[in-house]
Amino acid sequence: MFAVELGTREILNNAVVHGCGGDSNKTVRFRIFLRDGNLYLQSSDEGKGYLPREPEPGEEDVLKESGYGLAILRRYFDAVSFNASGNEI
Repeated sequence: MFAVELGTREILNNAVVHGCGGDSNKTVRFRIFLRDGNLYLQSSDEGKGYLPREPEPGEEDVLKESGYGLAILRRYFDAVSFNASGNEI
């Protein structure tokens, strides 16, 4: 349950803050579902999208206050993927 709650918070926070830029006129959609014994968390937003890259070893800045969302998701979930536009995870 911890991983599900943590993942949900990270996904929704990223969608609101980064995807929608805090614009209350933009919409975030979230769903959680079970398929073939696997739990999925899915979020989409009206932002311009983000296409992540894998960080180089040692590239993480451990002193920064934000920017750990994807690293957290990759640590706690078997897979993390985006749509082609980068506005759905």
